[in-house]
Amino acid sequence: MWNIQWIPKLGAGNKTHTSINGFLRLVALVNRLNRPLSNLTLDKLSNLGILPNVGFKPPVLNKNISLNPQWISGFITGEGSFTYFTRTRKNSKGNIVKDYTLVMEVSQDSKDLFILNLIKDFFQTGKVYSETRGITKYRLTQKNEILSILIPYFENNPLLGRFVPCVYVRVAPVWGY
Repeated sequence: MWNIQWIPKLGAGNKTHTSINGFLRLVALVNRLNRPLSNLTLDKLSNLGILPNVGFKPPVLNKNISLNPQWISGFITGEGSFTYFTRTRKNSKGNIVKDYTLVMEVSQDSKDLFILNLIKDFFQTGKVYSETRGITKYRLTQKNEILSILIPYFENNPLLGRFVPCVYVRVAPVWGY
């Protein structure tokens, strides 16, 4: 349960919340919770009285932008992953062999699908998948494309971050690089 001690500090007793600045302060405090409000909290908020009529215009997103290569590297550092899948099977001669499927993946909320499509267009390869749980992924799995496009790209636009080098170094040998 969330503690609602901040409501009196907002000025509920003197109707500070009825001004636009007070209302925006209340919205900012509630937004910092980053989770749904309990019924108790909603009841306390409803006791504040009438809130100002504030019209918010949704931001206009420019979805036709040219991506900066360093931005793409940073985005993949923060939102991407490098891995491989191993599959053991018998080949046509009856020998047991291991197959590796290489994967570079970037995930986002489905509302940001356009970002992943821009990255796909930038690399001119890979696929974008939407899942039913509201997640969209850009995935690159073709070994020849990873070796000929992705690895050279990251050599020129390196991934920066403390966890990336160890993941990249661990996976690159499996990729034959």
